Amino acid sequence: MAPHVLILSGTVAAAASAVYPKTILSSGQVDVTVYLPGKLGYYNSTRFDWGSMIGEITLGEAEFFSDLWRTATDPNWGKDHDPSNPEGVLGLASEFGCGSDGPDCPAGWGRQAEASNGVLGYHEAGMGDPFLKIGVGKLIKGSCDACKTDTNYHFNSRYDFAEPPVWTVSHPSSDTIDMIHEASLGVWGYRFQRHLQVHGDMLVMRSELTNTGSKAFKTVQYTHNFLAFNRQQIGPPLKLQSGQDLSSYSEPGNEQ
Repeated sequence: MAPHVLILSGTVAAAASAVYPKTILSSGQVDVTVYLPGKLGYYNSTRFDWGSMIGEITLGEAEFFSDLWRTATDPNWGKDHDPSNPEGVLGLASEFGCGSDGPDCPAGWGRQAEASNGVLGYHEAGMGDPFLKIGVGKLIKGSCDACKTDTNYHFNSRYDFAEPPVWTVSHPSSDTIDMIHEASLGVWGYRFQRHLQVHGDMLVMRSELTNTGSKAFKTVQYTHNFLAFNRQQIGPPLKLQSGQDLSSYSEPGNEQ
């Protein structure tokens, strides 16, 4: 997977919650709050990968990102944070899948054929049996609230874990962190590594997914950009402008 590169300019002040385990990456110019994966982490639900929870990013006196990215009309706005909420995320929240129900993603957005919706072994699993959600771990089919009416995979519902996920975190220097998660189930298996590093005024996020099972699979992945500025939503009088022309953008590896 190609790395995501975030280039910042401006100024910031940190205001992240001290309740959840976290660390701060620093380049001397920019400080990045990273919430650490784990059952007591900022996010422990079953949609997004646990290694993508980026909190405040500070540059000078300016703050980019926070937990206040939602609009004022959002029903979650202003409520206490719930780590078990599938949508209780922030920063660069990433998901393996296409953001829709069903175990498969149809062809489209540059994809020539179907791909897994971030789940492995779902078709073979019976109700009450385990399946894998990439970046999350081993879940139980039929354990979500929406599953009571059908057997479909519901991407935005919380599932019970078949076993607690394990993440290995290493912090070799003040500007770098690596988070690794592995899971296996019969012929299915994966190893996922999230590498974060700050350089000057840049944050580089690199993701690496390895198939450790005996059966091949294809999946899609996307990363959110829940941007706020100085703990305000992006909107008047603020204006957001891209430094790149994205009109012809295509997902890496899916170019026509």
